[in-house]
Amino acid sequence: MFFGIKTVPSCDPFPREIWGRRICALISCYNGAEEDGIRAMQPVRDALPKPLMDGMMQMPFVDLQALFDPLLPKGLQWYWKGDYVDELSDAAIAAHAEHGSKTPSELSLMHLYPIDGAVQEVAPDATAWGARRARWSMVIAGIDPDPTTAPELRRWASEYWAAVHKHNPHGGAYINFMMDDEGEARVRAAYGANYERLVAVKHKYDPANLFRVNHNIRP
Repeated sequence: MFFGIKTVPSCDPFPREIWGRRICALISCYNGAEEDGIRAMQPVRDALPKPLMDGMMQMPFVDLQALFDPLLPKGLQWYWKGDYVDELSDAAIAAHAEHGSKTPSELSLMHLYPIDGAVQEVAPDATAWGARRARWSMVIAGIDPDPTTAPELRRWASEYWAAVHKHNPHGGAYINFMMDDEGEARVRAAYGANYERLVAVKHKYDPANLFRVNHNIRP
């Protein structure tokens, strides 16, 4: 399950009466029997008001993975900002509510993905990814098809991130949620204490730094 601050797209299959409405969304997946999934979700349903739209149904996992692909075709304007989040304080929640309610386009969003379950059973230094003790992985994404909106998407995402980042002591972020303007310090923070070990691997297998696209680890 992950939590999103979003806007209902003005298109099918969303009910026309909620097109363009800013919402909070819960997107969930249960890998098992349908009756077990219904039982697992019942406490959430009991704790929350009736949803504006309820799309919960049984489906193949591959269909779930492609569920939003039609809304996000190639060629859109994107500006990402990410963080690992250790806790959601009242001040952080207030900042999310303030900036999440000012999305510059229907496709712009904020998602919080829980870091829990099996990933917590592995030691942070056992693999390259060392953020296994963080609670959430957050992404703020300004998205729109119009190239002229790119500066506004960047401004909104950057201001939103600055408002909530000060509440996140971890400092790192999921590397795929970083833009190319993040800088080496953010890359180091993404890997934390594992960074120097990755530098040693890079030095051994790629000393000429051939593989340097995206967020590079220098040998």
